[in-house]
Amino acid sequence: MNTLIKAISDFQKDCPVIKKEDSGYNYSYTGMESLFSTIKPLMEKHGITHSFVMDFDNIAKCNILELQLFHGECMAASRLGITNNVSLAKMNTFQVLGSGITYLKRYLIVSALGIICTDKDADECLPDNTPPANTDGKDVRSAHTGKTVTGKQIDENDLF
Repeated sequence: MNTLIKAISDFQKDCPVIKKEDSGYNYSYTGMESLFSTIKPLMEKHGITHSFVMDFDNIAKCNILELQLFHGECMAASRLGITNNVSLAKMNTFQVLGSGITYLKRYLIVSALGIICTDKDADECLPDNTPPANTDGKDVRSAHTGKTVTGKQIDENDLF
């Protein structure tokens, strides 16, 4: 298990903040294509593979989605139940299930690997860890420090 933990730690050091560029149902999110095109090469670099397995829990009467992470002989798993009583506009039962599976796959992998997905905001850092330019010149507040920053360029020390 220690080699898997080390591999995930090394992965986290290399993984950039991933922007939430897709939207739907009044929220933004990181789509599967964007997520996996970013993390797949890094997972391969650190020898991490994954699998998703579907199961059914007879006691809870719901589908279960399990993420399995592998590194050599080490394996870790995380499971979430898929509720059956969700209805989405203009979707039949199978489409709702497929949507739930996609959502949980994204949620499980992001959670298990400690990936940060974010909207554009004052706390976002570019891949080289330089803060973004504040192009509109408006005040921004850092969620990390609580400081309000004014100006065209956000100084890294104002954010962290």
